[in-house]
Amino acid sequence: MFKGLKELNFSVNANGYAHLFYFGRDLNETDYKRSAPFALLNCQVENVRKNIVISLAVNNLLNYRPKTPIQNSRNPFSPVFDASQIYAPMLGRTATLRVS
Repeated sequence: MFKGLKELNFSVNANGYAHLFYFGRDLNETDYKRSAPFALLNCQVENVRKNIVISLAVNNLLNYRPKTPIQNSRNPFSPVFDASQIYAPMLGRTATLRVS
């Protein structure tokens, strides 16, 4: 069934709550919020047939992305815009195929 299978990797990365500094409508309104916990699942399969290596990798199998990854992203010139607190992946599920 798995003839020629050279490598099979599966990883789980569990992330708990993160404390995020949150600005209200202006810089005087500050508070802390917590991010939602999430898990990242990644998988890679490598197969060898007749000296040809075929590798397939899928990252973020659950397609997790935060609903609002960047605080106040609709108004990037606002004083409360904050792109420094990205705590989860910006890309959803990605796949990579390699043949060598």
